[in-house]
Amino acid sequence: MRKSRCSLLITALLTVSLLTGCWDRVEIEQRGFVMAIGIDMIPKQEEEQKISLALTYQIAVPAKIQTGAGGREGGGGEQGGKPYVNMTTEGDTLFETVRIMATRSSRSLFFEHVKLVLIGEEVARSGYLNRVIDFLLRDHEMRRRMKVIVVKGEARKALDVMPKQERMTSEYLESLTENTKKTARMPSELAIGDLSEKIISKTSFVVQRVAFNEKELKMAGGAVIHGHNNKLVGWLDEEDTEALMWITGDLKGGITETVLPSGERVVYEIRTANTKIEPKVEKGKFYFHIQVESEGSLGESWENRDTLDKKFISEVEKAVEKDIQQSITDVIKKLQTELKADVAGLGSTLARKEPKVWEKVKNDWDHGKNYFRDAKVDVDVQVVIRFPGTISKLKGKE
Repeated sequence: MRKSRCSLLITALLTVSLLTGCWDRVEIEQRGFVMAIGIDMIPKQEEEQKISLALTYQIAVPAKIQTGAGGREGGGGEQGGKPYVNMTTEGDTLFETVRIMATRSSRSLFFEHVKLVLIGEEVARSGYLNRVIDFLLRDHEMRRRMKVIVVKGEARKALDVMPKQERMTSEYLESLTENTKKTARMPSELAIGDLSEKIISKTSFVVQRVAFNEKELKMAGGAVIHGHNNKLVGWLDEEDTEALMWITGDLKGGITETVLPSGERVVYEIRTANTKIEPKVEKGKFYFHIQVESEGSLGESWENRDTLDKKFISEVEKAVEKDIQQSITDVIKKLQTELKADVAGLGSTLARKEPKVWEKVKNDWDHGKNYFRDAKVDVDVQVVIRFPGTISKLKGKE
């Protein structure tokens, strides 16, 4: 009887020892919820000076969000102040800047809610991008679905711009990244996990670009990152980006404006877009045929024309085809001669359809001998207007 009581007591003591809770628990009131991270490079004061970095954290202030300060209707929280605070630390390494933040923030930074990583222009140009991405992915709180954008200028200054339609800059920018269904003037969003894979494969790629002034943020165009050295080599403007989306087949929607031979301006609204790229190798020369097919509607016409007239519709189709073909030709030329980076995916197509050839040239595709620069590309575009609209010519009917 005494033995059974002792066994019961020992079991109870062991059970109690297992119910002591989490030793490293942090209460929610003590957390600083980071919504976005901006990474900039500090200009050198001297030639021998080491590279220094500045990390800006956009941290939510829950109390101001809950009370409605900084709400959507208030245009950014003019009455109760911003529902977030931006804190910047500087250091020689990314790890150092994180540790320094612990001396300045009363709350333990929590990164599982980070939506965006903003890369400053100088960081992107420096070739430091691969180390930045590697550092972020090593943190167990970071998520591979975080979106990456490149800022034309300093990331911390972009995070200081107060949006008029959202409570926080991070919310506003994340919403903009998803607008690829409405416009073709920005590339597809890129998560940090996908970006890491492109860096590992040494593939050149394009990232969404943000430009800004004191009052407004605008996401349009793209930043071209070369796969050989992970450096920003230049920008694609809005028209270049739209043409690139036609090539890559990532175009999800948008419009194309064109002018007819008569001088009339019309708008073609894109419903579907399909692209096929066929590579051919002859005597060491590379040829690519890009076939684009699209269906859409006549979105806008400023003249009193019969939109059901087949001759008129055919005229619009040919004009749109010519404009798309020219824009694709122009962006290919820019990529080959100015940026010298294959973000159009021609190399990926060659690797998929001619793997033996690709193995021989992959190390010199868009650098070194640069076979991409000398590749010949021809473009064929076919546009069909399926939905011409219901507004017909009214003359004589009034």
